[in-house]
Amino acid sequence: MTTDHTLHFDDHVLEKIVALTAQDIPGLYRLEGNLITNVTDKLRKTPDQTKGVAIDIDDDQHVQVTLDAILYYGQAAQDVFAEVTEAITERVLELTGLTVDKIEMTVKDMLTEDEIAAQTDKDADDKDEKQAPAMA
Repeated sequence: MTTDHTLHFDDHVLEKIVALTAQDIPGLYRLEGNLITNVTDKLRKTPDQTKGVAIDIDDDQHVQVTLDAILYYGQAAQDVFAEVTEAITERVLELTGLTVDKIEMTVKDMLTEDEIAAQTDKDADDKDEKQAPAMA
């Protein structure tokens, strides 16, 4: 008598693993979603951890990853990419047993410290506006 056991992963699980792993890489400021993702994110109570990550799983064994990233200005993109690919490949294999066959990363921007500070201030202002009670 034989039993058939199969383990599947939803794309969202792999997107989360990839996004959380990438967050820890020095030189990578954040992953950035497209316009629709960014608008949707503004309507959420909590930000989407997986924005900027797309996953394609072939035959439940092989994973292809596409990233849209913003880097810190002054960081060598090729070095950041090398660290990102190594970390993601190892972490996905460790947590799922799946093989990452391909990683593509598009650098959407490289932000200076001043640009990051301005964005942080704007995000804080937007958050304050969301939390302010509506006036009757």
